[in-house]
Amino acid sequence: MKQAPFFATLVNGASLVLLGIWGYLDSGSPTAFIPVGLGLGFFVLSPGVKSYNKAIRPYCCVPCFSHLSRFNSTFLAGAQ
Repeated sequence: MKQAPFFATLVNGASLVLLGIWGYLDSGSPTAFIPVGLGLGFFVLSPGVKSYNKAIRPYCCVPCFSHLSRFNSTFLAGAQ
């Protein structure tokens, strides 16, 4: 499991890119490209995550957790 953070970063980046493109195709709103930019940023930073670079790690973790917290609050607000 040595490469688990690297694969998690790639999966997160791919999901952000795919869902952002899908959101744009569905709504036509250019703000749907915000997650695409984050996903591409994850792809750019993933080699640093693979080499366990401590300077790059926060730049991948902070957007990931902030995006996850926004998704959770939206999901929970829709459930009420």
